[in-house]
Amino acid sequence: MSFLTELKKRRLIFVALFLFLFLLASALIMLTQLPSDVIARGISIGPFDVGGLTSEQALKILQAQTSVLEERGIDFISGDKIVNLPANVNALSGPELAYTIFKYNPENAVAAALALSQDGNEWQKFWRRLSLRLIGKRLPLNYILNEAPAEQFLQDNFFILEKPGQDAKFNITTSDIDTSVFQIAIEPETGGQVFNYIDSIEQLRLRLAQFDSSPVVLKLQLLMPQVTATEAETLKPQVAALLTKGEIILFFNEQKINISVDKWLRWIKLVKKEKQAALDIDEKLMTEDIVLTAPDVKRVMEEAKFTMQNGKVMEFSPGVVGVSLNVNQTKLGISKILFGSATSTMIVVDKTEPLTQVTGLNEMGIKEIIGVGRSNFKGSPPNRIHNIKIGANSLNGLLIAPGETFSLLKALGKIDGEHGYKTELVIKGNKTVPEFGGGLCQVATTFFRAMLASGLPVLERQSHSYRVPYYEPPVGIDATIYDPKPDLKFLNDTGNYILIQTKIEGTEVIFEFWGKKDGRQAVNSVPEVFNVKAPPPAKLIETLDLPAGKKKCTERAHAGADAVFTYTITYSNGTVKKQDFKSHYKPWGEVCLIGVEKLSEPILEEGAVIQVGGATTSTSPIQ
Repeated sequence: MSFLTELKKRRLIFVALFLFLFLLASALIMLTQLPSDVIARGISIGPFDVGGLTSEQALKILQAQTSVLEERGIDFISGDKIVNLPANVNALSGPELAYTIFKYNPENAVAAALALSQDGNEWQKFWRRLSLRLIGKRLPLNYILNEAPAEQFLQDNFFILEKPGQDAKFNITTSDIDTSVFQIAIEPETGGQVFNYIDSIEQLRLRLAQFDSSPVVLKLQLLMPQVTATEAETLKPQVAALLTKGEIILFFNEQKINISVDKWLRWIKLVKKEKQAALDIDEKLMTEDIVLTAPDVKRVMEEAKFTMQNGKVMEFSPGVVGVSLNVNQTKLGISKILFGSATSTMIVVDKTEPLTQVTGLNEMGIKEIIGVGRSNFKGSPPNRIHNIKIGANSLNGLLIAPGETFSLLKALGKIDGEHGYKTELVIKGNKTVPEFGGGLCQVATTFFRAMLASGLPVLERQSHSYRVPYYEPPVGIDATIYDPKPDLKFLNDTGNYILIQTKIEGTEVIFEFWGKKDGRQAVNSVPEVFNVKAPPPAKLIETLDLPAGKKKCTERAHAGADAVFTYTITYSNGTVKKQDFKSHYKPWGEVCLIGVEKLSEPILEEGAVIQVGGATTSTSPIQ
């Protein structure tokens, strides 16, 4: 009887345990079951809990939150000076020249959260979701920071508070009585203070990653001189010996170049080598004088340019080999004259051959137009029109080899006054600063449209930050460029050369891509426009760059919106490739500068953090 009772007890325990485990497993499965568009519980993106939300709900929350910080910007402080670093730098001429310094990518963050929740087989998803429930997971709040323009923005606004300082240096003059006699004086060293911009950018990264709107305090760092007057004094005999060298002789392309004493003397500088003061040659000054004396040591490489005439490719501008001074080798040779026993040296240059090597123009397979891009610049100011013409002309006649990845920024080259471009004013804090490039986004947009019409794979493209009337309608088929990024790139996968032909007819820019059709078809869907947002109120910015009371405004305001279109390439073998191009345009409010005699005292927002020494007061992130 006792044995049967014990057996019954064991059976009851087993059944109870089985029922418990079954109910527990059922509960866990129910807890971890998710619709395909829902993010698992336990996942947060930055400081935001998105668990249990659909991807659309999570995206709306993140977009709403991040847009607040992007609109507010981040304050940078030094003493009494406060400058706001905006997410986008605006231009007085309108939204086209605006470029992005930082922005969040909530779409990428939400996609990562959804992938973590949904990827894998059912068993993998079960255990991962269970782990997320119990432990949780914080994903980074994706953002993009363009460090170069951010640092330049800070330098433009804070350099006036810096004290550069300098090493001790020689001041060599000729005697008033005898010009062949040199007098050697020493200018003493001075200490300096400059801002640690690298640390400031790192602090900015930390703020963006933590979604923290508190200001960044710029820190001055002491610059100690490397060479003192006392050390310079010990080198006076070496300088006196140098002065006996007289003029030095350089050779370039069988040309003899005499460099006078007063010219090479300005190259001599004091440096620290192995903890000891020494004489050296200033590379920058040496390069400047050599280029002025022998201009042929500097020549920009140019690709050959071609045109279509009567169905044939004709060369109208031969390629030019680039030449640049080999500074290190040339300096080494000059050092052997000044600090050694050599009597002359060669100017050493490096050569860059054009990339396009064409052996038979009529064998390149260029027969017909494979795509055309158009845009209109009606109503553009004179500087913008000028830049459009310069940019379009620089691309006319370029050949793109089969398999080549084409970069528009690389093809345009340097965008500066030396290459014919004109400036527009951009707003940096309370300053207006001239920058080159107005109108080149018209070139980029036209080029992008020609790429699409040609059925070429687009590797890199970014829309403007704001809607630009020149490119509408339609909304969303535009492209922006800004050196060093964003760029506009495509792959020539046609198996033949592509020839770019550009022209301007009236106020229309036209880019033609010539090549050989291979049967592919390219189609763009009609852009879908949504999330249209009204422009914000006009913004008035005080500036010292205008006379007191004078007002200068941009063009009219523009609504913000999102747009998307699908680019479909159907190849002759039936392969279909699709690519969605999404554009997010912020609403553009009119920006006006108002001249003042003295800037108003900036006021920090409530809850801002100000660092004093090593102490930091607390603050709350944007809600």
